[in-house]
Amino acid sequence: MRNKNKIKMTIIVFGMIFAVSTISNFNIIDDQGNNDGTIEIQYETNLKSLKLSVTYIESFIHIDGNWTETLIKPWCTFVNGFYVIENVIIDANGSPTGSGIFIQNSKNEDFIIRNCSVYNAGNETNDAGIRLEYTNYGILINNTCSNNNRHGIFLYNDCDNNTISNCRVNDNVWAGIRLDSNCDVNIIIGNTLKNNNVGITFKDRCSYNTISGNIVNDNRDRGILLWLRCNFNTLSRNTAHKNSNEGIHLDDYCNNNTLSENITNDNSETGISLSDRSDENLVNKNCFIGNGLNARDSGIDNQWDNGTIGNYWDDYNGVDANDDGIGDTPYNVTSTEGSQDNFPLMKCPLLPEEGDDNGDGIIPGYNVFILLGVLSFVAILISKKIKKS
Repeated sequence: MRNKNKIKMTIIVFGMIFAVSTISNFNIIDDQGNNDGTIEIQYETNLKSLKLSVTYIESFIHIDGNWTETLIKPWCTFVNGFYVIENVIIDANGSPTGSGIFIQNSKNEDFIIRNCSVYNAGNETNDAGIRLEYTNYGILINNTCSNNNRHGIFLYNDCDNNTISNCRVNDNVWAGIRLDSNCDVNIIIGNTLKNNNVGITFKDRCSYNTISGNIVNDNRDRGILLWLRCNFNTLSRNTAHKNSNEGIHLDDYCNNNTLSENITNDNSETGISLSDRSDENLVNKNCFIGNGLNARDSGIDNQWDNGTIGNYWDDYNGVDANDDGIGDTPYNVTSTEGSQDNFPLMKCPLLPEEGDDNGDGIIPGYNVFILLGVLSFVAILISKKIKKS
């Protein structure tokens, strides 16, 4: 029985890889707001493959724990233990919930929202293109949540073990992606967030989350913001570029977080900033390039190296006499506590070697890194479902 389960999971994972690799589709657009019931059929083919996809038009989706009832909708299916909402376009202007897709009170069901596009959500505090509230075990993948009047994607009030991956979250009035009030153990990986007020923000006891492999550029205030007792989070391999304030900022009792292998470049104010009362954070293996000020530390016991490796600073003036790649003198961080990087790097390890620049502004290997991360996470969830069966 165990071997059959392994075979089943292997087939599912390879099926996912095949699905990612296909590029043709066949679209059916069902405008549910159109009284004449018109269905438009579009064919897009090439010589490599033929893929079936279905696109529906809705004004909003609201699920209040009632997944079984939702299965009567043509855009919702149940596949391998997951409820799946996919291929929906939502103009949320006038949505009674204020959000385009609103899932609440769903603590025990696994679900996926994928290939959806949501815009024009409302401007109240909790409105968003996609909003989860008191909800666990969701996977939001390959969605577009842009041009909303408050947030792009919002997880609020005890949302745990969710994943947001490969989403385009641009041009929202406030936050691109926001987690607020005790949202823990979530993964935000491989998303693009541009021209929001803040790209990614956590507020009020959101802990043990992972923010990795995101491109957070050209936001009007900060790229990534952790605010008010958000502890033990990991921020890794993100690019924060040309944000109008800080690239990454921790504020008000955000402690014991790890910031590693991020690139912060050309941010107007500061690359990475740790405010007072944000203590005991580890900041190492990052690259600071062309920021107004590369780093600021107003906290206590923050570490800017791990004892052997620090960060790359484009304004470091020291030398590397023994050519081991680490500067011989510390880098002094702008700090109220005299913080130092004792092992500053002479080169940024996250950028291609001279002459190898791919010219797209993305750290090499990100696409593979993101894909493997997503597939691994989904495979774990599928494995749990198979074990239950």
